[in-house]
Amino acid sequence: MEGATQTETKYYSGPTGRFAMRVEEVLYWLFSDHLNSTSVITDNDEALLCNAFVEFEQSSNSRSKSESFSYVNRTDYTAFGEVRFTTGSNPTDYTYSGQRYEEEVGLSYYVARWFDPVLGHFIQADSLIPQPGNAGDWDRYAYVLGNPVRYNDPSGHTLEQPPNNDPLLDGEMTPQEVDLSLLLNEIQARFGWGIDNVYSESLLKEILSAGNIMSNYINANTPVDGDAWISKNLGNAVFNQHPQFLCQNYNCVYPTHTIWLNSASVSTGTISHELAHVFDNNSNSQSVLPATFFGGGISDMLIEFVGISPHGLRFTNKWEPGGMGDTGYWFYKALDSKNLLIVDTSTGSQTVYGNFGQADYFADSWQYIFTNNSTKIVPEVIRLYLNSIITLTSP
Repeated sequence: MEGATQTETKYYSGPTGRFAMRVEEVLYWLFSDHLNSTSVITDNDEALLCNAFVEFEQSSNSRSKSESFSYVNRTDYTAFGEVRFTTGSNPTDYTYSGQRYEEEVGLSYYVARWFDPVLGHFIQADSLIPQPGNAGDWDRYAYVLGNPVRYNDPSGHTLEQPPNNDPLLDGEMTPQEVDLSLLLNEIQARFGWGIDNVYSESLLKEILSAGNIMSNYINANTPVDGDAWISKNLGNAVFNQHPQFLCQNYNCVYPTHTIWLNSASVSTGTISHELAHVFDNNSNSQSVLPATFFGGGISDMLIEFVGISPHGLRFTNKWEPGGMGDTGYWFYKALDSKNLLIVDTSTGSQTVYGNFGQADYFADSWQYIFTNNSTKIVPEVIRLYLNSIITLTSP
């Protein structure tokens, strides 16, 4: 508008969130409570501010001590973010749990949706169900599972333990339960993967590590966002610990996107291998039958790309009669004739598992490329093909 003036505001952030703001030439220091809610604002110099805030924290039940230093604003909140007490002028609209509060509508903006502090609920349903196995997450309007004293929700999708919060604040969860909950939340929020009957912290860390490695590779080698690609193309994956009779002592995918884990043989690499099978099955738009068994998916496309005609059961050909050099190993021989075998440089051997099965050739290549395996060398043409497929299937 002609003649209107604009006020320049800048924020300064660190590992725990915003700690200062500048409005024109005035520098304000922001101090937050354990939920990252902006509680005290002052324009004192840094040394005085730090001493004053320590005194404020140590005397939360005595206003006389906190009033012994000069501050621009002090605000106390109820559990769900209503203002319980405030004094002075507040130069920022980042208030309860560090989120932006729109005074005109009485709502806080949580990136994915809006929150009403009066109701203590979001006013829009969550588009995600972070933990399907947790009944509380099926209330898609609920805020941090009704526990706002411990958690906040920076994204509007999933609760988070603030970095300066005590994970055992109310004693409802053991340290191990807290660790498991945070791992589950990160896996499901970032990648969309379901976790069913997996309660081992070590297994959950391997699953998260596999997702991180894949995402980092995609970010570094393609123009695609890694987390977004995984959510789109592998977001239906479900991890389960299998009974001993299923898949025998191996990890496997059955029927199409459930990954059955045998804890004795699980690693970041093997999880990546099984996720490749999920992608293979998801890419099969021609049939409801799993591509890892009957073809029609991305592994068939790869094999056709290098000039080999896929046929037979795709998951393995080791079961066919014959030995090395016999027609039972047709796929191995076809790869060898085109110089496309995966090579184990630690032994000099070409008898790598994936060289004997069509679906597993794709999965092994995927695994060794994503994990940057230095002893299993995948032909460069396969790497280039995989990068191209990731780009073409971007969100």
